[in-house]
Amino acid sequence: MPQTPTTVNVSPTDPTILVGNSMTPTVQVLNQFGTPYTGPLPVLYSSDDPSIASVNSSGLVTGVSVGDTKINVTCGAAGGGLFPKIRV
Repeated sequence: MPQTPTTVNVSPTDPTILVGNSMTPTVQVLNQFGTPYTGPLPVLYSSDDPSIASVNSSGLVTGVSVGDTKINVTCGAAGGGLFPKIRV
């Protein structure tokens, strides 16, 4: 039976990042059996507000300006996120 990503776990969920600094969250994708997903779908990252925090294709989150935003982490239809607080 083919694997389907069903859960995306992200840690930490609410990091504080200083403007100009970066961090990479730990991401675990689980399949419908509750075991690590090893299928072909990539993990994708996006920022709700790139003017506050940017994120690259590897998941590196960088503080751009002071504020709070959400970083979305998805794999197929499964998703999770983190809510970084960007501070000076």
